[in-house]
Amino acid sequence: GLLAASVPSNQVITLGDPAQIPPLVQSNTPEIVEWLARHPFRQADITIRDRDSRSTLLNTQYRMAPPIADLVSGLFYENKLKSSTRIQPPLPIHPISQHAIYVLDTHQLQPTVKQIATSRQNATHVKVVKDVLHKM
Repeated sequence: GLLAASVPSNQVITLGDPAQIPPLVQSNTPEIVEWLARHPFRQADITIRDRDSRSTLLNTQYRMAPPIADLVSGLFYENKLKSSTRIQPPLPIHPISQHAIYVLDTHQLQPTVKQIATSRQNATHVKVVKDVLHKM
């Protein structure tokens, strides 16, 4: 999500996450593409990597299990995102993985991606996920 507020000067306050995944778009009309292609942080040249006086990173998360948050923090936030000690106890971990994150290497299955309209589909990954879920 993104929230922007303006006061009667030339200043704008923008609240959001420059590393947030962009919206899924099911239309390719020029108006929709133009509107959703706008990224206020990129337009202002602000990224997570910046030490920009115009931005502040809220670096504590409260919702993800810490192992998942650690992965997200490393991949997208240069390990700056930390987990609160007040996170609610996580759901019980399933015996299949014994971990909050379950990684499957599918490269030997030679997965392929098929373009369907504006989305991509990987039938191999769909089957693997279904098989894992049925075992749970």
